[in-house]
Amino acid sequence: MRAPKKLVINADDYGLTKGITDGIVYGLENGYLSDISFITNSSCFDYAADQLKRLSRTSVGIHLTVVDGEVPLADAQKIPLILDVDGRFFKNRNHLFTRMVYARSRVRKQLECEFRCQIEKLLYSNFIPTHIDSHQHVHLFPGVSELVVMLAKEYGIPYIRLPRMYKFNRYYLPVDLLFLRFKRKVHDAGFPFFQFKGMDESGAMNYEKLRHLILGIGSGITEIGVHPGRGDRETLDKYGYWNFDWNQELEAVCDKRLKEVIERKDIHITSFEKLIVSANTSPSQDIRS
Repeated sequence: MRAPKKLVINADDYGLTKGITDGIVYGLENGYLSDISFITNSSCFDYAADQLKRLSRTSVGIHLTVVDGEVPLADAQKIPLILDVDGRFFKNRNHLFTRMVYARSRVRKQLECEFRCQIEKLLYSNFIPTHIDSHQHVHLFPGVSELVVMLAKEYGIPYIRLPRMYKFNRYYLPVDLLFLRFKRKVHDAGFPFFQFKGMDESGAMNYEKLRHLILGIGSGITEIGVHPGRGDRETLDKYGYWNFDWNQELEAVCDKRLKEVIERKDIHITSFEKLIVSANTSPSQDIRS
């Protein structure tokens, strides 16, 4: 018997700016967003946390962030190898990858220090982490992936994103090799596997692309990652160089035409919180399928 089709639509970068936060909240209330991944080392954290409490949402994902020039939560003197000269994280993830190559054990120790700070800030703010992923998918990197698996196990975070690309380009092969390696690590650690889509469309998701992804969903659990928001002045000033269309992505996840697409394919919109409850109350269910 084939497993039912279960779909999670997750918004990354929650809490990064007020505009992105407001857009995601709108998508939660008026669209098909089921989940969010929270950035805890942002200046907008308190505002974003208050919005979730207003919605009575305590189950969230943690979006580990150690790139893009963001500010660390850990004492900078304890994590010098993962910081640029200005005391912020490197803008380009390749600098972090290079550090991992030449000083893996020391860099891993410093990343662990920062990751713990980010996870524990979420816990201390009375949120329950249901899934873990990372900004720019840095948890695919060798060394970082093992660390994330270890921390997910220690903190009881049930789901780990396995990013994968499906369109061939210059990044496809290295990303796929990292994905296959990470998939084995996650499986060996006893975590459930689920499909992740949306990496190819990152920052450029629209209704047609989202519809195409949904139509291609197979049995089991699928997460589609999106980046909705409000492209306000603060967001554009800080992150305009990403060339993301936050408003377009918000329109996509709120498009009422999705209802017919989802129903026609007999897809069940769920959430990581509901998947956890279902797994805990249905011993015979195989959530790896």
